[in-house]
Amino acid sequence: AEVAADSADDAGSSPDTAASVDAASVPPCTSPASCDDGNLCTADSCEKGKGCTNEPMGLAACCAAAAGTLSSDGCSKTLDGQDLRLIPPGTFTMGSPVGEPGRSDDETQHSVTLTHAFWLQPAEVTQGQWQSLMGTKPWSLAKCSASCPLEQVSWWDAVAYCDALSAQAGLAKCYVLSGCTGAPGDGAHKCTGVTFSGVGCEGYRLPTESEWEYAARAGTTTSTYNGTLDAGHLKCEQPNVVLDPIAWFCGNDSGVPHPGGEKVANAWGLHDMLGNVWEWCWDWKAAYPASGSKDPIGPSTGSSRVLRGGSWNYVARDARAAYRGYLDPSYHLNFNFGFRCARTL
Repeated sequence: AEVAADSADDAGSSPDTAASVDAASVPPCTSPASCDDGNLCTADSCEKGKGCTNEPMGLAACCAAAAGTLSSDGCSKTLDGQDLRLIPPGTFTMGSPVGEPGRSDDETQHSVTLTHAFWLQPAEVTQGQWQSLMGTKPWSLAKCSASCPLEQVSWWDAVAYCDALSAQAGLAKCYVLSGCTGAPGDGAHKCTGVTFSGVGCEGYRLPTESEWEYAARAGTTTSTYNGTLDAGHLKCEQPNVVLDPIAWFCGNDSGVPHPGGEKVANAWGLHDMLGNVWEWCWDWKAAYPASGSKDPIGPSTGSSRVLRGGSWNYVARDARAAYRGYLDPSYHLNFNFGFRCARTL
């Protein structure tokens, strides 16, 4: 089912790296914490310059290695004029368990390891950010201000924005677009091809689907980072003690998306990962692998790109960490399609 099938209108129907020192030149170590300056403990030696890449590492140690600021709102840093939150590397279980209320058949659980840390914007790209960088106005909901999330943008618009942000920051672009017509945000922008240089690229990009879910969960295993929705609160029912503190959805939206950051953030300082507007991810939609994977980026071809997180006018079941929406990458007409940008550390 396409993502648009789950709107509330359907009454709840579902839709820089330095060389490491020689092991003999440093004392043995047992954990990252026993290494100076946040360096990794690998093969019983502290590896200089590795920071929080290549090995799973806790947020505090990773934040120190990245020269970020650790607080109750996660690990933050301003780069290229962007307020960002650090997501540490690690392994998690992606998907949902059989029996989770609202579960879909395409949420098969499997282990995913992300070997790289990455920065992620703490809220969805806003209307003001888009207009400042791109100069167009694709959204149409007059009730919402410049601090509200961007909406009515296609996947092609989203990757074009990431490339423009990279160019503004003097970074190599992550995407090369080809065969494009229209202009980003004009309602007619689409391309015939895109080349992605991979998650190790220098610039800004969309998170992969696995990065998105890992970031949304922030170490939790329940259907949301505030607990699991019960079977009686999967549509627009109120009150909803699980979603109301953390997400805008059809039960509390007041008929409009809201400025980012009004709801409680998860443990990594990310707001509105669930609810407010759907978020485009890099991946083509495909069945999950039966076994574990490392740094997956999805298949090389497909017909629909992944959308995650649910939306202000969609039902509660879609605002689960495991729920997978998907649509043609050229589609942009809904008032609830946005995104946030990532940048690999």
